[in-house]
Order: sequence, then C-alpha cells, then structure tokens
Amino acid sequence: MSRHPEHEQTLNVYMAKLLAANGLAARPEAQRVSPDGRPGPRDRIDIQVRIGPAVVAIEAKQGQGVEELRSAVEAADERVEMGYADCAIALCYPDDSTEESLSEAEFVWSVRGGVPQETRRDRGNLEQLASVIRLMPAQLGNPDYVAAALSVSLDAAVERLSARQKRDLARGMNLPPGKKGRGGTTVWDRPAKRALLVVATAVMFHARLDEHAAQIKPSQDSRYGRAIKFEGTWPPKRAHLCEQSDDSVGDYRDAWNLYLAADYTPIFRTARAALNACTPNPAFSEAVRITARAALVVVQNIAGMRHDLLGRVFHTVLDSARYDGSFYTTAAAATLLAALAIDEDMCDWRDIGAVSTLQITDPLAAPAPC
Repeated sequence: MSRHPEHEQTLNVYMAKLLAANGLAARPEAQRVSPDGRPGPRDRIDIQVRIGPAVVAIEAKQGQGVEELRSAVEAADERVEMGYADCAIALCYPDDSTEESLSEAEFVWSVRGGVPQETRRDRGNLEQLASVIRLMPAQLGNPDYVAAALSVSLDAAVERLSARQKRDLARGMNLPPGKKGRGGTTVWDRPAKRALLVVATAVMFHARLDEHAAQIKPSQDSRYGRAIKFEGTWPPKRAHLCEQSDDSVGDYRDAWNLYLAADYTPIFRTARAALNACTPNPAFSEAVRITARAALVVVQNIAGMRHDLLGRVFHTVLDSARYDGSFYTTAAAATLLAALAIDEDMCDWRDIGAVSTLQITDPLAAPAPC
C-alpha cells in the first residue's frame, strides 16, 4: 500500500502557494459559489485561480494512476457544468508528495472545458503547469478572457526579467518610468509590460502574415531608401516555429527583418527595437518565449470573435486610462459616430482618389463640467 506523507488538502494549500509564486491569483479550498451568488454545497474547489473575469477550478487527487485521474476529471467537469468555474483542470500529485517535493515534482493533468471531451493526459513540472493554467481562459472564446490571459502571461514574462532588463527594455522603447505599484513592483514593470505587448502584437501579425507569405514576397527591398532588388531568402520563418526555437529572440529578429523588406515598418521595426533593447540571456529569451506563446493563443481565438478583440486586449493589458486619460471606444460606439459623421453623398466612394482627399479628425473629448 502506498504511503501518503501529506493529506490532499494540505498539498492543495502548498500548491496554491507555489502557483501564487508563479504569478497566479490562487487560493486553496475555495467555497463554491453559484452564478446567482449563493454558496454552493459543502465541498469546496480544491484550488481556485482567478484570471481577470475567468475562474479556473483545479481539482486534485493524490496518485497518478488511471482511477485517480478519472476521479479528478469527474470533479473538475462537475465544477464547470454547475457554473462554479469557467474552466477546470484535473490534477494528480505524485503519490509520495510532500511540501518540499512539490516544487520539483512532475504532475499529471487534464484540461477540462465543461463539455464532453476525451481525457487527454498531460505531464510536466510546476512551471509548465502554471503556463497551461495561465492560458486556459483564452481557450473559452470570450474576448475578456483572452485579454486577461494575455495580461497575466505578460506579467509572468516581466517577472523573468532583472531590474536592469526591465529598465533597458523600457528605455529601448522610449517609455518613461511608471508609478511604483503594490506587491513590490518597480517603476519599470509597467513600461516593460508595454514593451512586451509590442512584441506580442508583432508575433500576432507575424502569425497572420504566415498564411499569405508566398503572395507578399517583395520584388524590391523596402529596407533601403532606393530601389534595390530583393534577393533574400523567402519566406521568413513561421511565428510558431520561432517560438519553439532554442533562439526565439534571434529567430523573431531575423524573421521580422525579412518582413521589413516587404514593408510593415510601424509594426516590425518597433518590435525589433524591443528585442534589441536587452542583451540576450536565458531570462530575456524565456520572457520573449512566454510572450510569443500567449500571443499565438490570441491569434487562435481571433477568428470567430467580434472585431474589437485587439482594442479590448490593449486596454486590459495596458490598464492606462487612470494615468493618461485614454478610454476604449467600443465597436458599437465607433460605428454610431462614423454613421453620424460620414454621409453617403460626401464623394464617389468607388473613386480612390476622391476618398483619399477626405480629411478625418478625432478630437479629444472635453472633460465633463464639474
């Protein structure tokens, strides 16, 4: 008979602390609350993780056999089906787990989405598990969840950087220091996160261009101020292959330099400056890899979503309105304003020359009177 050095509930407490140390808002033995706000049954969610508006339930069992995983899967599925969580993960601890061994343990888990599905058995260490949990809400297809998952991933990427790297990254993008936040964050955390968002945006665009790379091969090289025939290797390395590379920073830099030959200067030149801001080392490489992985998940969710996803992503990630007075205009409001400002008889909309003469202004709204 296997010996259990620690009780499952005790392991849940230790695991919640480890996940919190990895940047996740995790708490153990959370009381289940129904969607209408009423307390649920007596049993609790083993570990609850909040990522923005999304709730991830982790149901854990001790032991990694077929029966332990099946039991954890049933509990995880129930949490989602009853509305106590948006998604869940069935987690199996090694049978001989202790507080000291958890940080180095290999776990077995299955991601659950609340619908009948095959039980996929994944295995990995604590860091890999935290990365999976961090990105789970993005799989739900809700733009708020996608934005929240990206924001949490960028926070995790910033955590990998040293204080000097955060500063260099921000300065490389001409970003001023921010305000010192709570929880030990520095004045360079927020600008470093903004710089990594630029990298994430470039990765997203890179992934979309991969679908059309053959059609956009340049005949002339736009990187030079005069007409020079393009003679480089084409197409650039695909975005997901750069992320999986041992040298993600170098591969993204090379791919974006090639895309600059076809133009796209505002996106790739700025993102390349971010990659060049820090001296490459394992910490910076891992921060870029985390950023790229999260960006690629966003790309997977763009299709089928309403078109205001990126606006929602930027405002969730930047959280800047309280500092610089910028507020997100919803797609509905923008459509209404456009309909009020643009008249069908303004010009011949089929004539590109006529349309190009139109002048558009986006004035800063005056503050409301006190």
